[in-house]
Amino acid sequence: MTFLCRSIRESDIDFLYRLAQQISMIRLPRDKRELIKIIQKSIESFSADIPPEDGVYVFVLENMLNREIIGTIRIDAGFGSKEHPYYFFDVIEKEHTDEDLGIRIKHKVLKLNVNRNISVLNTVMLNAEYRKRSDKLGKLLVFLSFVYMGLCPDKCTNQIQVSLEAPVTDKGINPFWNALGKNFTGLDSKDTYNLFKQNKRDFIWNIFPKEDIYICLLAPENHPSSERVRNLAMKHILDDIGFQYLNRTDVFGGPIFGAYQKDISVIKKGTVYKVDHTESEPSQGTALMGFMKDGCFRGGYFPFRSVSQTAFLSGSTKKLLGLNNGDSVYVCPIDYTKYRGQTCKN
Repeated sequence: MTFLCRSIRESDIDFLYRLAQQISMIRLPRDKRELIKIIQKSIESFSADIPPEDGVYVFVLENMLNREIIGTIRIDAGFGSKEHPYYFFDVIEKEHTDEDLGIRIKHKVLKLNVNRNISVLNTVMLNAEYRKRSDKLGKLLVFLSFVYMGLCPDKCTNQIQVSLEAPVTDKGINPFWNALGKNFTGLDSKDTYNLFKQNKRDFIWNIFPKEDIYICLLAPENHPSSERVRNLAMKHILDDIGFQYLNRTDVFGGPIFGAYQKDISVIKKGTVYKVDHTESEPSQGTALMGFMKDGCFRGGYFPFRSVSQTAFLSGSTKKLLGLNNGDSVYVCPIDYTKYRGQTCKN
């Protein structure tokens, strides 16, 4: 089965709207008019019609057998702005001592902080029937978003961050927020999610204390942790390709991971090749690859063979990606389904 990753189009609106009804992600509103605005901004971003630091790059994964759109992922090149800052907590360890009693205790505290310009990868979203498949389509989308970064590194900041969603109940309630944020704001997690979807976030800075918040005052099951995430598979993917926990958590308790572009394996191991045609299916291996043409991105996981700086691709792959002989294509020769820091054999 062949899957194509490409930049989103206006014709994908119905898919995005259906997907928004399935999930609770803050950055995917359930209003069709707001989704159209996201699509339009993505098209402008890929076409370089807006400054790179304002770019929003939305990718979709398409099943080429039935032309069904099955998943999406998004890069916010300059997440957080003067108008809509990115609020988070630094997780800091502090030590308290009493020499007379010989007591030495270490506590973790939360310190409210703000960032106004960082590139953020939003976690992958798939149609329900395509989740937990053996072909790891969510992982494919993540890897191909980094193929785009390798192809166009100047579109994003040097460091990339990912905020993973904290666990929620079956009713969509966030226990961390209700144990902490609700006490300071009077808002439950669902009301806060709705405000965030409307880009109304300044109440966080206006209402939350700027002093240290001691985590020990929360019930143990509500302590933020790099392991306490809703999507553990995404956490494993980040670990696998070079991301590290930054000792930060978003205001909903989701751990924040980060990596410099040069340290992300999909970027570090990728190379730009010139394309040539082969009549038979290439036999060297299979690789992640991506290509930009006319302001649109197309990528996937296809067979290839390389000699020096030339990549030999089948006619079907060239057609699918819109490549011609002599074009430049970004190729990362790793098996994303099994990747543990190893490239495929040449």
